[in-house]
Amino acid sequence: MSAPTDLVYVFSSRSRLAYARDILNVTCLPREVVYLFRYYYKFVPESLRASGGLRSAIAGKEAIIIFADIVEVGAGREYRFVPIRRARLLDPTIVGSVIYVPFQLKEFVDLGRDVSLHAKCDDQIKTLQGAPRFSMDPKESGSFILPAPCIELLSETSTPFDEDSQQRAWESIVERLSRTESFKFSTFYRIRSVKSGNKTLRPLIAGAGSEYPLSGNETLSITLSFFHSRNPIIERRKLKLVANGDLFSGDVDREIPADLPYNDVTMRLLARRTLERQLTSVSFAPQPWSPNPQEIRLMNQALNDGEGRQLTLDILQKEAAELEQQFASGTFIAPFPEIVIKLGIPWVTVISVAVLFLLANIGLAANTEWVSGIGVALSIDVLQQFPGTWAVFMRTGGAVAFLFATVYVFRRLPIK
Repeated sequence: MSAPTDLVYVFSSRSRLAYARDILNVTCLPREVVYLFRYYYKFVPESLRASGGLRSAIAGKEAIIIFADIVEVGAGREYRFVPIRRARLLDPTIVGSVIYVPFQLKEFVDLGRDVSLHAKCDDQIKTLQGAPRFSMDPKESGSFILPAPCIELLSETSTPFDEDSQQRAWESIVERLSRTESFKFSTFYRIRSVKSGNKTLRPLIAGAGSEYPLSGNETLSITLSFFHSRNPIIERRKLKLVANGDLFSGDVDREIPADLPYNDVTMRLLARRTLERQLTSVSFAPQPWSPNPQEIRLMNQALNDGEGRQLTLDILQKEAAELEQQFASGTFIAPFPEIVIKLGIPWVTVISVAVLFLLANIGLAANTEWVSGIGVALSIDVLQQFPGTWAVFMRTGGAVAFLFATVYVFRRLPIK
């Protein structure tokens, strides 16, 4: 894949826990799913703040989703940029002083395991005019939606579409994020596939979102891939599959262990039969988890290995206090992805059943006079000569059509 010469750089920082979770969700969700970022006016260039100007500048454009990590540098702070994923921007919406920017997720950015390449990429992004800068003054903070030329490193980087290449690209991103202060305790996984039987499902864009189409009585299979490269403290972590028990059976409310360094887990949900089209969601909720002081100590030793940092009791207590809010909810340490499922009966099914019952009614109503009359009206000699034989044949055909229609209804429609 050749990189476009012009891009829209879409940034998300860790200034709020929700923004950091956005980045985790972007690393987790499958290709072609639509996700949404939100921005105040002050983080968007003034030239783009008008609805028409913003739409013409970014809608339909190729984008790069970038995590703006906040790091201590001397007595101050600055952003350190980590490119995560390519995307295609959809129509933005302005509501009051907030700009909503939906985008369709594409390939992961693969910079490999070379730390020097990540540093080079960070330096090149910082050279872009209008790139975000850490500042308490909004006028000095740069733009978090930035149309600009593609930097050299990204233009030279191509990531194949195949699943193995994407898995390796994702793992390299996990390794980079797990070195940051924001995500050093995070649980990392991605939704690797969404299938119905052996068929891979593709989400369809619906407004500012996306939906997976699924018919009743079909099995939805979702495979999660876990990977922890530098996290020694993952014991007892769990996720929970959350789905509507009135619409699905199977692994609803199943707890999923998330405490292996790498693992693939497949969940299966059987969609109940329904006559109505319904929208529902399937999500993976991280279960509450809190490390004990010894685990925090081991974690910090692993992550600060080689930095010569003395982990005194005061430092550990301070870090424990800083992490208290993070662990209190149990949700920041992991993505909380949600996919939308559109349940219903395909029109082909409805039309097929209607046609079968129509043919059944016509066939079962056949008699000698009726067949003979049709033969005369349509000038078909064989119907006029043998009306009794054709009447028996048509009644038999009607009975077969009625049998097929009945079996189809009981198999595909919500008859209890």
